[in-house]
Amino acid sequence: MTTFNFNLNRRAFIGAGTLGAAASVFGTASSASAAEARQNAAPQAQGTLPGAASTAAHNFIRRQEFFIAHRGAGDVNPEHTAYAYAESVRRGAEAVEISVRTTSDGRLVCMHDETLQRTTGSNMVVRHNTYVRLRSVYVNMRETLGEGAPLELIPTLDEALDSIDVINRNTILFIEAKDGQGQRLLLETIKRRNLAARTVVKVYRDGNGKYDPNSRFLTQAKAAGCQTWCYFDANDSQPGIQRMAASATVDAIGVPFYENTRGTASGTMSVENVRKVVGYGKPVIVWEIHRRSVHQRFRALGVRGFMCPDPYWITGGNLDPNLKLGEGRRLHGMIPAEVTNPRDMPDYSRGALVHSQPHDESVLLGPLVSMTTRQNYTLDFSMRWENRLPSTTWQYGYLVFGREHDGPFGIASKFRGEATDGCYVLTLRPGGRVRDENGKYLSGDIAQVLRYDPAKRGKEPVVLHTMKLEKPLAANRNIDGKIIVKKDFFYYVINGQYSPRLNDTAHRGPYVHFGRYHGNSNGGPLALTRMVARESWA
Repeated sequence: MTTFNFNLNRRAFIGAGTLGAAASVFGTASSASAAEARQNAAPQAQGTLPGAASTAAHNFIRRQEFFIAHRGAGDVNPEHTAYAYAESVRRGAEAVEISVRTTSDGRLVCMHDETLQRTTGSNMVVRHNTYVRLRSVYVNMRETLGEGAPLELIPTLDEALDSIDVINRNTILFIEAKDGQGQRLLLETIKRRNLAARTVVKVYRDGNGKYDPNSRFLTQAKAAGCQTWCYFDANDSQPGIQRMAASATVDAIGVPFYENTRGTASGTMSVENVRKVVGYGKPVIVWEIHRRSVHQRFRALGVRGFMCPDPYWITGGNLDPNLKLGEGRRLHGMIPAEVTNPRDMPDYSRGALVHSQPHDESVLLGPLVSMTTRQNYTLDFSMRWENRLPSTTWQYGYLVFGREHDGPFGIASKFRGEATDGCYVLTLRPGGRVRDENGKYLSGDIAQVLRYDPAKRGKEPVVLHTMKLEKPLAANRNIDGKIIVKKDFFYYVINGQYSPRLNDTAHRGPYVHFGRYHGNSNGGPLALTRMVARESWA
C-alpha cells in the first residue's frame, strides 16, 4: 500500500514537499481573508451539487468542499467547551464537531474521552459521575494552548448549542454520542430543539462497531430527519465500507489521517483505500487536518470534507503578523512539529514561546505568512536561552525562513531524511565550532546561514555565510535580530551586527519555523520573546 508523501506544488495553492536532514513532509494567505469570503458567500453558491434536498445539513455535506471545526477548533481553543464552539463560529466556522457522553444522572455533557484526565487532570470517568460532580473541575488545556488560554467548565449539550446559536443559528452541527444511552438522548435533544435540518449525526461504523447500514441507531437518525456520517479505521473492511456507502441510511463516509514528525503516522488510511472510498460515491470527510499541505493532498484525491482543529488557518483567514507572545496563547497557524504529544510541544509562558522539550523540536509560525508572501519583508525577533547556553560546539537555536510548505520541520534523525523542498536556516551557536563558507573552521559565538536545497538527499546544507559575533551570547539575555528579505538578496542582523548582502534567491516560500537543535540535557530552554513580520521597503 502507498502512504502519503505530500509532494505538491505550492503554486497550485499552498506548498508541499520534504526537507532533507532538516525536515519532514507535510499556502499562502492572501491579504484578503478566504475564510471571510467563504462565510459571506450565499450557501447555494459554494459548490453545492445538483439535486440537493432542502435541509441545510444535506446541502452542506454535498458541497464540493467544506470544513468542520474539530472539537471546536482544538488547536487554538480548549476543546469541547462552550467557549471553543462559540469562538470557532465567531472566527467563521460554518460547522462544528461536538462529542457527547452521558453522566451517571443521565445528562449529556461535551467530552471526547471516557475520562477527564487529558483535558482536566482529573481521573474521573464521565459515566460514573453526576453532572454536578463533573462541574467541579475545569477544562485546562494550557499545557498545549498556553498559560493565557481560559479555564472552562464542561458544558452540557444544551449549553453548547446555546453558545453556538448566540453567534449563528445556521451553524451545521456534527454531533457524536460516545455511548449507547447518549445515542438515545442525542436524538431526543435533536427533536426537542428542532435541530434535524442542521445536524449530521456522526457514527463509528454503524453505531455498534459493525457494518450494518440498517442498524437501529442509523435508522433512527435518518427517521429523525438528520444526515449521517459514518467514519472508519484505516484497515477496516473495504467491502464493509462499500456496503455502508451504498445505503440510503449513510450520507457521508469518514477516513482517518494522523501525522507525526515523519509525515504520515500509523492509523492513516492508505492512498489506495482513500481512492476506493471516494469512488463509492458518497461525500468523504477526512480527520484530522492540521496543515494546509495535507488539506491539498486529500483534496487532490477527491475528498470534499475536512475536519480541522484550526479551520481558520486551513482556509486562509487573515492573520496578525505580530505574534504578541506576551499574551501566552497559541495562535492560528502556530503548529508544533509533533501535534499529539504535549511533551514535544513548546510552552506559551513567561511572555514567550519556549522550547523546553526533552528533544529538539520546532514550531511553525503561521501568522507571519500575511507578510512573508510579499516580495520584500523583514522578520524582527528576539530570543534567549534560559539559565544556560548549549554545552556542545555543534548545537544551536534557529529560525527557518523561505520554506515552501507548512509541514513538520526538524534537524535530527526523527525527521524525514529526503528533501523535495528547500529553505534557509539562520543558526545561532554559542561557543560553536563550525566550518565557514570558505571551508575554514571558526570558533566562538557564531551566527550562520545554511541553505537546504531540494532533492539533495543525505547531503550537508550549503553554508551561505558565517559571522563571528562581536557581542558575546549569554544565558538569560535577549539576542535581538532581523532577517531582511528582498527580491534578489537578503541579509541579517544580530545584536546590531550586520551581515553582507547575500545574493541568493533559491527559496522564497512563505513559511517560518522556530526551533532549537538540542535537548534539555545539552542546554536550557530557548525562548522566542518577540517576533514581528513587516513589509520592507523595496
